[in-house]
Amino acid sequence: MKKGKFILLESLTCGGKGVQAKKIKTHLVSKGIPAMVYAEPTSSSKIGIIIRKLIEKQRIEESFIRNSFVPEMLGYIVALGVSGVFLKGVERNDVVKEFAGLLNNAMVKVNNSEKLTNRELQALYVADRHLDLRENIIPALKKGIWVVQDRYDRSTMAFGKAFGGVTIEEVYKWHLHAIGKEYLLPDYDFFIKIDPRTAMDRLQKDGKVKDQFEQKLDGLVRTALAYEEANAFMNTQYAIQDPPRDPVIVVDGENDEDGVFKEIISHMGI
Repeated sequence: MKKGKFILLESLTCGGKGVQAKKIKTHLVSKGIPAMVYAEPTSSSKIGIIIRKLIEKQRIEESFIRNSFVPEMLGYIVALGVSGVFLKGVERNDVVKEFAGLLNNAMVKVNNSEKLTNRELQALYVADRHLDLRENIIPALKKGIWVVQDRYDRSTMAFGKAFGGVTIEEVYKWHLHAIGKEYLLPDYDFFIKIDPRTAMDRLQKDGKVKDQFEQKLDGLVRTALAYEEANAFMNTQYAIQDPPRDPVIVVDGENDEDGVFKEIISHMGI
């Protein structure tokens, strides 16, 4: 069976990723190509559910933390000792040890209703992503299903950089060393680019609950700049793959929905 393709959509909030993901899936299915849409943070892992509640400042039930989140976190942290790819030298062990420590700190703080650092929060995103890859994305791709992914590694890089505590390079190392061989690079990598002011206007109009990264324009501006750095960083990584991969495809998100969709599909040739 031919393996499915992995399609990534990244953008600032309100960049239209969710809408485009659904349109791409519908288009693929109409062409006889099985497709799924996944988004982060996930709703399939307890870690993803906790992330969403944290960033939207929702109340978290103690029973959910104790009976669901903590067991999943403990299981994941323990598994880090045997998962991932073991590289030569001590760097891999040091990276994973620190990453596991951040997750442990995050787990304790959630259990004690304490505020997480941005570094700890971004580590949770990577753990949620690892489970998403293991339980959803990789199994689907192996079955020949194309996966359209709404947010992935570069979101963690951008929000980590924009709100402090972790660098783009460090986030990449977490993926290489902790996720290891299960860390996939996309077949098509799209960045839907919009102006931060456009993002803020759309946020104010749609009436959705804003998460902690969406409160002020200056935060969106910082995130946009961080995305530019993260895009450039990943382009460098794509260039050194064997064989080299295509760079991030920047799409004009200021266009209307159909225009954005047509531009994305034109690059995929489907």
